[in-house]
Amino acid sequence: MPLASETLQNKPLSGQELLEVILNDLQDLLSKDGMFRESVGYGRVAYKLTLELEMDNLTYPKHLTSRATRPETLDSPGPDALALSKSRSRQLVSPNATRVLNDLPIKVTSVQGGRLVEHEVLGYDKSEVPPQPGPVDADWSESATKALQERAGEALARLKKRVNLP
Repeated sequence: MPLASETLQNKPLSGQELLEVILNDLQDLLSKDGMFRESVGYGRVAYKLTLELEMDNLTYPKHLTSRATRPETLDSPGPDALALSKSRSRQLVSPNATRVLNDLPIKVTSVQGGRLVEHEVLGYDKSEVPPQPGPVDADWSESATKALQERAGEALARLKKRVNLP
């Protein structure tokens, strides 16, 4: 981080910088899960991605966005269906520390010849960054699998009732 004699403005992260930080977290989270190995195959699969941003902004404190392959999960899951349900949360307290830890350049604006000039400042070592809050991961796969298998049992019971099977 800056030497005592340096003064760097700790500008807020841009939307593009935050996107890169989030994508780095997503890549890290999923790369640690065995469900995304080359040897795993999926015949039927549904997924939902949800991103919730909590911001230090009085007029717009929270933003929620979600995308799914279908409005709901698998319509009629089989009895051996598995669910993967993970989350990662992280608090970003220093934009410049976040930039260094995610290999993003720190841009400095200065006045030269009466006009603003933007420079990229590189060269900070990640080991120089003061401790930052780490990610908090949660895994609800077991309870999500149980709920999915209960739905499979309910779907089978409805089917049996419809075709008059015991």
